[in-house]
Amino acid sequence: MELVLFYFLYFLISTIVIFILKQRLRERMHVYVIIAAVLPLIGLLFVLAEVASKRTEEESLKHHMNQLDADILSSTLEDIDSISIHDELKVIPIQEALVVNDHFTRRRVMIDVLKGDSLQYIESLHLAVQNEDTETSHYAVSAITEVKRKLSNALQELSAAHNDTPEDIETASAYAVVLKNYAASGYLDPATLRANLMQSIAIHSHILEYSSEDKHNSFQEKMRTEMLTEQYSEAEQTGFSYKAYAPNEEEPYLLQIELYVDMRAYSRLQQTILELKRSNAVLTNEALSIIRYWSRGNRVDVS
Repeated sequence: MELVLFYFLYFLISTIVIFILKQRLRERMHVYVIIAAVLPLIGLLFVLAEVASKRTEEESLKHHMNQLDADILSSTLEDIDSISIHDELKVIPIQEALVVNDHFTRRRVMIDVLKGDSLQYIESLHLAVQNEDTETSHYAVSAITEVKRKLSNALQELSAAHNDTPEDIETASAYAVVLKNYAASGYLDPATLRANLMQSIAIHSHILEYSSEDKHNSFQEKMRTEMLTEQYSEAEQTGFSYKAYAPNEEEPYLLQIELYVDMRAYSRLQQTILELKRSNAVLTNEALSIIRYWSRGNRVDVS
């Protein structure tokens, strides 16, 4: 009788202990109750040993993640994997790394981006923000925030420098690059984005007016930005100026073809193709493909 009472008390205490520890035992709680019941004392000791083991693992993981955060801030991440993350980035694009099931690989990729030049991965970072792994998303948001902080500071400095020395084309060119990168960083409200794009157009206009250097990039950036902001008349005038600047190169014609496709201006598109054919431009495969496509009678409208 005493033995039965002892067993009953033991089982009751074991069940209560296991119930208290259910957060650590998770879905296997009923299994541990059976083990404790079948193996008096030994079973309970086994359960307690399992709990201690799980707690050690969780603390180890928590310490590991905290260490990763500290490494990001200090930029002294130690190589804890036999394969360098730099080598991994050479083998797999970031976009592919973000869809693999290995959370550790995703996080290592994001950490490496944070330590390097995040700007070159900005599109991938936007994708990573939506990742289901919260740590990966956290690192991506941190990287984008840091990019935007640096670009914002650079914008302020270059804006002031350009206002002080507008004749300095090198400063104006640097300002134009930062404006473009800031727009590409994303998460800008419509008014801020448009103001950024309009300033970019103004800077490229300034460069085109005063620079004696190669103007191809400024013509292209100005025209593309005017197209993006749906300033089609201005873009068309920029295209005419670009063709006058480089009449025997294909780039001005291809850009104007792109503009007329956006405008759905078929007759002007065909006229531009004819001008390109009559020029002395050496045509790339891309240009030849475009000419063949639109010369087959494909139409964007009837104007």
